[in-house]
Amino acid sequence: MKTLFEKYSVVPVLTFKDSEGCDAATTAIATAKDLVAKGYPLMEVTLRTEEAWSAIEAIQVEVPEAIVGIGTVTKSKQLKQGNNLGVRFAVSPGLDAHLVRTAQDLDLFYLPGVATP
Repeated sequence: MKTLFEKYSVVPVLTFKDSEGCDAATTAIATAKDLVAKGYPLMEVTLRTEEAWSAIEAIQVEVPEAIVGIGTVTKSKQLKQGNNLGVRFAVSPGLDAHLVRTAQDLDLFYLPGVATP
Protein backbone atom coordinates (compact mmCIF):
# COMPACT_ATOMS: atom_id res chain seq x y z
CA MET A 1 0.00 0.00 0.00
CA LYS A 2 2.90 2.35 0.62
CA THR A 3 3.45 2.52 -3.12
CA LEU A 4 -0.10 3.81 -3.64
CA PHE A 5 0.49 6.68 -1.24
CA GLU A 6 3.82 7.40 -2.87
CA LYS A 7 2.26 7.35 -6.33
CA TYR A 8 -0.76 9.47 -5.40
CA SER A 9 0.40 12.20 -3.07
CA VAL A 10 -3.08 13.73 -2.81
CA VAL A 11 -5.84 11.82 -1.04
CA PRO A 12 -9.21 13.57 -1.28
CA VAL A 13 -11.18 13.07 1.94
CA LEU A 14 -14.89 12.82 1.17
CA THR A 15 -18.03 12.92 3.29
CA PHE A 16 -21.39 12.12 1.70
CA LYS A 17 -24.85 12.85 3.04
CA ASP A 18 -28.30 12.84 1.53
CA SER A 19 -29.68 16.33 1.10
CA GLU A 20 -32.83 17.77 -0.37
CA GLY A 21 -33.19 16.31 -3.85
CA CYS A 22 -29.72 14.75 -3.78
CA ASP A 23 -28.90 11.12 -3.00
CA ALA A 24 -25.52 10.52 -1.33
CA ALA A 25 -24.75 7.42 -3.41
CA THR A 26 -25.45 9.27 -6.66
CA THR A 27 -23.25 12.15 -5.55
CA ALA A 28 -20.53 9.71 -4.49
CA ILE A 29 -20.50 8.03 -7.91
CA ALA A 30 -20.30 11.36 -9.74
CA THR A 31 -17.57 12.63 -7.41
CA ALA A 32 -15.50 9.45 -7.73
CA LYS A 33 -15.81 9.45 -11.53
CA ASP A 34 -14.70 13.07 -11.64
CA LEU A 35 -11.74 12.49 -9.32
CA VAL A 36 -10.58 9.44 -11.30
CA ALA A 37 -10.90 11.36 -14.57
CA LYS A 38 -8.74 14.14 -13.12
CA GLY A 39 -6.04 11.69 -12.00
CA TYR A 40 -7.02 11.29 -8.34
CA PRO A 41 -8.19 7.68 -8.02
CA LEU A 42 -7.09 7.31 -4.37
CA MET A 43 -9.85 8.59 -2.06
CA GLU A 44 -10.97 8.29 1.53
CA VAL A 45 -14.66 8.24 2.42
CA THR A 46 -15.29 9.22 6.03
CA LEU A 47 -17.72 7.30 8.20
CA ARG A 48 -19.21 10.47 9.69
CA THR A 49 -22.67 10.01 8.17
CA GLU A 50 -25.24 7.23 7.98
CA GLU A 51 -24.98 7.34 4.19
CA ALA A 52 -21.24 6.61 4.12
CA TRP A 53 -21.59 2.86 3.62
CA SER A 54 -24.03 3.18 0.73
CA ALA A 55 -21.73 5.77 -0.86
CA ILE A 56 -18.72 3.44 -0.52
CA GLU A 57 -20.63 0.51 -1.96
CA ALA A 58 -21.89 2.63 -4.87
CA ILE A 59 -18.37 3.80 -5.70
CA GLN A 60 -16.99 0.26 -5.49
CA VAL A 61 -19.64 -1.01 -7.93
CA GLU A 62 -19.89 1.92 -10.34
CA VAL A 63 -16.30 3.23 -10.34
CA PRO A 64 -14.07 0.15 -10.09
CA GLU A 65 -10.97 2.16 -11.03
CA ALA A 66 -11.35 4.19 -7.81
CA ILE A 67 -9.08 3.17 -4.93
CA VAL A 68 -11.33 3.63 -1.92
CA GLY A 69 -10.42 3.76 1.75
CA ILE A 70 -12.47 4.49 4.84
CA GLY A 71 -11.80 7.20 7.38
CA THR A 72 -12.85 8.17 10.88
CA VAL A 73 -12.67 4.50 11.85
CA THR A 74 -13.28 3.98 15.56
CA LYS A 75 -14.56 0.39 15.75
CA SER A 76 -13.32 -3.00 14.60
CA LYS A 77 -16.70 -3.74 13.03
CA GLN A 78 -16.12 -0.77 10.70
CA LEU A 79 -12.81 -2.29 9.56
CA LYS A 80 -14.56 -5.61 8.95
CA GLN A 81 -17.43 -4.00 7.05
CA GLY A 82 -15.01 -1.95 4.95
CA ASN A 83 -12.95 -5.03 4.21
CA ASN A 84 -16.11 -6.87 3.12
CA LEU A 85 -16.80 -4.01 0.69
CA GLY A 86 -13.28 -4.22 -0.71
CA VAL A 87 -11.80 -0.97 0.59
CA ARG A 88 -8.03 -0.78 0.25
CA PHE A 89 -7.11 1.14 3.39
CA ALA A 90 -8.48 2.59 6.63
CA VAL A 91 -7.67 5.73 8.63
CA SER A 92 -8.53 6.45 12.25
CA PRO A 93 -8.32 9.62 14.34
CA GLY A 94 -6.44 7.83 17.13
CA LEU A 95 -4.28 4.82 17.88
CA ASP A 96 -6.15 1.83 19.28
CA ALA A 97 -4.40 -1.53 19.73
CA HIS A 98 -7.63 -3.44 19.06
CA LEU A 99 -8.04 -1.67 15.69
CA VAL A 100 -4.41 -2.41 14.83
CA ARG A 101 -4.90 -6.12 15.57
CA THR A 102 -8.14 -6.24 13.57
CA ALA A 103 -6.55 -4.52 10.58
CA GLN A 104 -3.60 -6.93 10.75
CA ASP A 105 -5.95 -9.92 10.91
CA LEU A 106 -7.79 -8.58 7.84
CA ASP A 107 -4.53 -7.71 6.06
CA LEU A 108 -5.99 -4.22 5.57
CA PHE A 109 -3.59 -1.27 5.29
CA TYR A 110 -4.26 0.92 8.32
CA LEU A 111 -3.16 4.44 9.20
CA PRO A 112 -3.78 4.94 12.93
CA GLY A 113 -3.61 8.22 14.75
CA VAL A 114 -4.25 10.40 11.74
CA ALA A 115 -6.02 13.72 12.22
CA THR A 116 -6.50 16.87 10.23
CA PRO A 117 -4.81 19.78 12.03
